[in-house]
Amino acid sequence: MKNVSKILIVGIVTVVAVSVTFCLCIGKKSDLCLFSSADRLSFQRLIEDKGITKRSLGNSAISMAESQKPLKGIEFFWDSFDFSHKSYVAQPELLKQPAINFINILAEQPEHKEIALNMLMDKVLDSDTSIVQYMMEEIFEKYLFSPDSPVRSDDDYLLVLNRLLKSSRLNKVEKFRFEYQQMLIQQNRVGSVANNFSFVTKDNKSGDLFGLQSEYLILYFNNPDCNSCANTTRALQYSPLLNKALELGKLILLSIYPDNELSTWEMVDYPKMWLNAYSNDLSLEKNNGYDLRAIPSIYLLDNNKRVLIKDGAPDEILNLLSRKL
Repeated sequence: MKNVSKILIVGIVTVVAVSVTFCLCIGKKSDLCLFSSADRLSFQRLIEDKGITKRSLGNSAISMAESQKPLKGIEFFWDSFDFSHKSYVAQPELLKQPAINFINILAEQPEHKEIALNMLMDKVLDSDTSIVQYMMEEIFEKYLFSPDSPVRSDDDYLLVLNRLLKSSRLNKVEKFRFEYQQMLIQQNRVGSVANNFSFVTKDNKSGDLFGLQSEYLILYFNNPDCNSCANTTRALQYSPLLNKALELGKLILLSIYPDNELSTWEMVDYPKMWLNAYSNDLSLEKNNGYDLRAIPSIYLLDNNKRVLIKDGAPDEILNLLSRKL
């Protein structure tokens, strides 16, 4: 009888533990929360009930060969949502929390990300204009494109933009903003060669990005008046790894002031081993050669100026360099 009681107690504790709802919030935004454990369990059961045979993708931009592959997971997320329902048309904000949950789960199932996003876009582009507008402005643009979003993903947002711009849901004027965003995201993507630009250093010497030669190059866009920039500068300035690489000539750290008002920049003392400069031909701003919607912004380039990390955090830059230097 004691053994039976122990089993019952363990079973109850396990059920309670699995059912307890927890929410892991990312960054400052309280609505960017992952599924609770109970939600995840329910979602997994839904997946298992549906089996592994994938339904037709309709107008989705996925090949027939891909559509024959067995799938499980997030592809089924939106199956039970009828975007034509009058409740969603009247109150598209009802889709907000499901959409946030979906975006968070995308990162956990990268192998199904493209198919899942395409299936969502099938529904969005086939829905009422109010839903198209809400999903683009309040979900995709806010969470996938905004530089302040902790779940920002240029790749995911580019897929969304490509589907939107190929559709007939927007006229030419309405598409202009999204075309600009598409162009901006496509600049300096990981694996591509970074855009060249000219600069002038504090001692009034001219140069350009392609003229710098080293094994690795950190391109650091910052402003002395920016608090986040000050924190990033300290993280880079006091890194033993970076200082050693700079001393040995294996690394160049090019600190670029991207604004027009130079008086503030001229009064600040940067680390002596850094190359401190401003862009003198306004090519960064005029030609949109770099996405500087928010600073600081850090790029890591190799000796061919190929982008290894785009708009990364200091820890991300340091971790990669620690493996390569």
